[in-house]
Amino acid sequence: MEPATGGAGPARGADLLIAIVGVLKSGAAYMPLDEGLTAERRQWLLADSGAKLSVDAAWLATPGTWPEENPAVAGDAESVAYLMYTSGSTGEPKGVLAPHRGITRLVCGNRYAAFQATTASPGRPIRPSTPAPWKSGRAGAWRSLVAIDKDTLLSAEALGARLQRDRITILWLTAGLFQRHARGLGAALSGLRYLMVGGDVVDPRVAAQVRRDNPPAHLLNCYGPTETTTFATTHEIGAEAETAASLPIGKPIGNTRIYILDGDGQLAPLGVAGELYIGGAGWRAAT
Repeated sequence: MEPATGGAGPARGADLLIAIVGVLKSGAAYMPLDEGLTAERRQWLLADSGAKLSVDAAWLATPGTWPEENPAVAGDAESVAYLMYTSGSTGEPKGVLAPHRGITRLVCGNRYAAFQATTASPGRPIRPSTPAPWKSGRAGAWRSLVAIDKDTLLSAEALGARLQRDRITILWLTAGLFQRHARGLGAALSGLRYLMVGGDVVDPRVAAQVRRDNPPAHLLNCYGPTETTTFATTHEIGAEAETAASLPIGKPIGNTRIYILDGDGQLAPLGVAGELYIGGAGWRAAT
């Protein structure tokens, strides 16, 4: 399973979506690069990943050079969709080659949310708080996607207005952004079908406040390391947030397996502490 060419450089918006879909249709894999990265960090990522092609705004501005035929879609569920690096909190960041099957399980038969669009509920998901906000769109279950620029994303007032203006129904926020914007987003949150938060520890006090003041239909705590393709477990946050010191990470999503093993690598009995092991369609070891 080899990552072919990669790289998508345009800012958030239609051009980035076009670049990502084009890379995927070609059978290649992409690697998102945050525009805020230092030149040194960017060069390290490009060298370590082995990326052979960079798609940037200048390249997209030359449409006359593009082929006009619509190529057949290459690759299959086992093919690499994108390359994402771990945070490096335990040492040097490592690259994770996420397969298409890992992405598909996030939206199809996922066991935690009904993302498929219907005539009555044409969900408009938005995932503004990740470097690659549309990687789950590859599954094809989304009705429409909304691209949010960085300035809007970092302003609770502007983001809330955008959520209401575009009638967003599904929102993914990292824990930090959720906790920063929860109060400022106000009534915009109550219009959501699904508000998914994760990527770090979610403060139960903030979750409880949202449930009291502007509750979405479903508020989910999503957990999973980079190696599990975005997340591996979800928990619908309920009344326990009012008194809990921490929130549960929940149960495995579709096509995902979770084991709690003891020091000997055996299944731990119910109620006994152990180490969490994750497997299934979303798992891909870091390299």
